[in-house]
Amino acid sequence: MMYILKYIFLVVLTVVIACSPERDNPLDPKSPHYTGEATLKGTVGNFVGNPIENASVSAYSIDSQYFVSTFTDGDGRFTLSINKGSYDVIATKDGYTECYEEIAINAGEEKEVLFHINGIPFFVQQMATSGRMATWMGSIVEIVVSAQVDDPDGTQDIDSVSVVISDIEKKMDFNPLTQVYECRISENECPNGNPELLIGKPFIATAVDEKQAENTSSEFYLARIFSEFPISIYPQDGDTVSAVGLQLLWHKLRITYPISYLAQIFVGWPPQVLWEESTQDTISSVDITLSEGEYYYWIVTEDEYGNTARSIAKRFWID
Repeated sequence: MMYILKYIFLVVLTVVIACSPERDNPLDPKSPHYTGEATLKGTVGNFVGNPIENASVSAYSIDSQYFVSTFTDGDGRFTLSINKGSYDVIATKDGYTECYEEIAINAGEEKEVLFHINGIPFFVQQMATSGRMATWMGSIVEIVVSAQVDDPDGTQDIDSVSVVISDIEKKMDFNPLTQVYECRISENECPNGNPELLIGKPFIATAVDEKQAENTSSEFYLARIFSEFPISIYPQDGDTVSAVGLQLLWHKLRITYPISYLAQIFVGWPPQVLWEESTQDTISSVDITLSEGEYYYWIVTEDEYGNTARSIAKRFWID
């Protein structure tokens, strides 16, 4: 009888064990090893189709504090092993706006997402310089603001650039010759019509791209305005001179800080420069042969910050 009972117990135990699920299966919710793992993969690129390397991709569980993150490879690809559930997935990189997507994923599922993140425009260089220009009625001052701007998606993605100084706000236009954005502030636009009041005040430029992402420059400043301008001595306005041994002469400025002079001979308007020479002296020898005709020249002085002062344009003839 005892033997029969032992036999029955062993048979029942064998059946129970045989009918029990495999408890090391990570997909079995009753297993102590259960994770409900799933795979999230995809790519991160910009809006012109280029993959973005080292972009951060993070998945944040909506139902818990769980999150996991990784970085894209050289082809912009990423793979994340995550638990089943609902997630906020965010792709980002310094210099780009965030891209966000909400997903739900099941255990054992492989889901793919494609992110496009927008590059934010950035400033390479910006500056404000002054230009004093002599006229027959005195002189006028103009402030020139320039900025070199780039964008991770290409310069074609830049929609607009503007600058603010005091109560002045100006749109900047792209100059294809210099490849920078520029604007000019006249004396009349300055506080009380006085450009000197802008010295030491912060200029701040703002760039906006086609998708309305924007960025501002660091503060930059106008260093100085020339208090005087060069006065030419020879040739005088209306002189007829020989092309042989031609020299341009002008007065030295009464300025203590370092400056240089640029002598230019030109024709037409806008000026078409035919000859120029930079010098520390107040005399330049013209080393080209000018044919008979009408010409103009002026002298431009410049300091170390790019501020300039320009003499009156004087006309002369070569006989």
